[in-house]
Amino acid sequence: MELIYRNGRMTAVDIQEGLPDRLANSGVRTLLSILERKGWLLHDEAGAKFVYHAAKPREEAAKSALHGLLHTFYDGSLGSLVATLVNDQEVRLSHNDIERSRN
Repeated sequence: MELIYRNGRMTAVDIQEGLPDRLANSGVRTLLSILERKGWLLHDEAGAKFVYHAAKPREEAAKSALHGLLHTFYDGSLGSLVATLVNDQEVRLSHNDIERSRN
């Protein structure tokens, strides 16, 4: 999905070439089919090719993914999620991040 959001519209071959770890063409097409079935992707036909694009705005997808993460790993506890982020040595919160979180 990151590739789609960054580039807009892409074929399966474009996506395959853009992945850091090359997946087989059949694997890419399977993932695209799953994402389309789940409502995250749509496709248009350009000749014999499918051109995929996001079905939902990036912000909506991010919100949905965050809710899934919250419920799957933190039993819906926002406090536990925030505590994990605050205590993670690899996550650096800036003063601006902290101020934005208060709004």
